[in-house]
Amino acid sequence: LFLASFPLVMTNPDVHPLLEPLLRDWLSSRHGFISCSIAEEGIEGSQQSRALQIWRGAISNPQSACAFLGSVTIIPGKALSRIVFEQQGTSCRLIPHASRRKRVVWQSQDDKESLDIWDGELLDTIFEAAKVV
Repeated sequence: LFLASFPLVMTNPDVHPLLEPLLRDWLSSRHGFISCSIAEEGIEGSQQSRALQIWRGAISNPQSACAFLGSVTIIPGKALSRIVFEQQGTSCRLIPHASRRKRVVWQSQDDKESLDIWDGELLDTIFEAAKVV
């Protein structure tokens, strides 16, 4: 399970420990190569402190043409908090039972359809294979 697959130890004080595993590059089923970064204060879409910004492209590569996609935030709840990805007027939530540390499933708020899948395992495999070649 997503929440049980890693210890909740805060290693980066600028991001919530539940969001920290998302702070990496991913292959998105809808957007292709995406990058997650810590949102700066005052950035549109980061309604809450310690939010993440989601970018199409590699933000670590200055020659990459990046486009802002949205933000990932934590919505506190009475019993459980929800991790929500908001983009262009659409909001979806992370599905913990279907997600793992290197594969995240996002579903519409009404639970009708899977909106996106972020795959870090495949991306890691591609990078490892490129080192061999």
